Amino acid sequence: MRIPPRIQSLARNSFIVAFLLLVGIDAFPSRARAVESLRALIDPIMDVTGLWQGPWSLFAPQVDKENNWIEIRFFLSGTAAPRVERSPFWGELSCWQKFLRSREIEFYDRISNEDNSAAWPSYARYLRRRFEEANSVHRNKLVELKSETLGQFTPA
Repeated sequence: MRIPPRIQSLARNSFIVAFLLLVGIDAFPSRARAVESLRALIDPIMDVTGLWQGPWSLFAPQVDKENNWIEIRFFLSGTAAPRVERSPFWGELSCWQKFLRSREIEFYDRISNEDNSAAWPSYARYLRRRFEEANSVHRNKLVELKSETLGQFTPA
């Protein structure tokens, strides 16, 4: 049985409106009790769907004061020195690169956190597969992840 185009359009538009409302409520500053009540109401939906965004500590009063990055070492069979790659270092990027790569940098910031250490073995296996595919290398001996933090700094 084919669903009529009018109902398809209504369902699609309803989904878009619901999605925008959920993200809008979650992202709206929580200065009012009504917003907090709505946020508490939609919290289970946001968690299950993966739409929860977490705090946006870009602006005062709780500015992000740490700069984390990951160094990845690929130990190849038959070579002594590892091949080293690292995540982007925030201080070396131009304003445009920071804008374009902000989500990627936030990913590295989160994955390097000790609270997310359960994901490190899976992430290392993913990096190993990606490296082997990109470089036509078969069977690295080892992949080593190293997390570094530039500690506290005063934002400009």
